[in-house]
Amino acid sequence: MSVRRKSADVGPVAPAVPRQRRGSDLSDKVAMFNKKFHEHHEKQLSNPFSDVERPEGYQIAKLDVNDPNYGRPPAGSMTELRGKKANQHMRKEWRTLCETIYDCGYRFPDGTAIIRFGDLFNIYNTISDKCVGNLLSARKHGFVSFQGEMLYQRRDEDTEITLAKPIEEIVKLLPIVFDPNQHLLDNLQE
Repeated sequence: MSVRRKSADVGPVAPAVPRQRRGSDLSDKVAMFNKKFHEHHEKQLSNPFSDVERPEGYQIAKLDVNDPNYGRPPAGSMTELRGKKANQHMRKEWRTLCETIYDCGYRFPDGTAIIRFGDLFNIYNTISDKCVGNLLSARKHGFVSFQGEMLYQRRDEDTEITLAKPIEEIVKLLPIVFDPNQHLLDNLQE
């Protein structure tokens, strides 16, 4: 058998507090949606590849190849942040590759070094699985040089890979610096 308590047994009752709404009311949400819609519509009007109907006489701004922002994402956009993150990552990869060649290869007095592809592949594969891709990219940017268009395991084991610049110059060109905004780049969703 359960015992019921009377409200008098509980003690004094606190006055009712009016409930406050969380967020905004419907009109604020509609206004926010309309604002976003108009911003998107304006952006689509200026996009030459958009199918949106343009008003009579509307001129799309011509792109200028000489414009310093031509082919670049808008400043402060997520696309720009992702591009910076990718660039920073590749610079670390190139530096690690060049340092590995210098540390494990035959060093020359001028600060460069040489290593066989087979040896580098076996050593660098424990660091990164992108050895050949990093070599091709580093060659394109002038950090390393080797014969041939592509390197293949077994076939090109004896191909010599040379640092194109002294290691001191490479370290200066590819600094690893602390960026106070690095947390913004690290927290980007892939």
